[in-house]
Amino acid sequence: MADEPFVTGVFVPIIDAMPNEPDAGFLASLYKCFSESARAVGASALSPDLVHRFINATQNQLHSLAQRRKSRADRVHGRDWEEEREDIMLMEEMEDFALEEMQKALEPLDPQHPLLIAIGSVKSLRLGGSYESDFEDDDDDDP
Repeated sequence: MADEPFVTGVFVPIIDAMPNEPDAGFLASLYKCFSESARAVGASALSPDLVHRFINATQNQLHSLAQRRKSRADRVHGRDWEEEREDIMLMEEMEDFALEEMQKALEPLDPQHPLLIAIGSVKSLRLGGSYESDFEDDDDDDP
């Protein structure tokens, strides 16, 4: 088992950066770092306090991501959003990647945790379509 001060020293800065990180790409990196570090030391090396802090950070981020997606949907509702479509789809792809990393980090700690369902709910708040599929159709027209 890993030394507790070492484990705390590794995980506290990662966890502390999670709750308010606005950049989905960096957020995904934080969750990936957490996940890989937990795998390296073993999830059992994480103190209940660290797990609790991680859960709270994840709840905060899920709330923030859900609010962003709802606000985005409200902003484009009932109007032509084609001008913003590509940017929005890319933003949502990055958020989805962050949500996937969040799920990968949470599952080893508790495969039945209710936040796993919340992650799926936030994923479902997409405006629709996917970034890749928008461009796959364009490739079909090339000679």
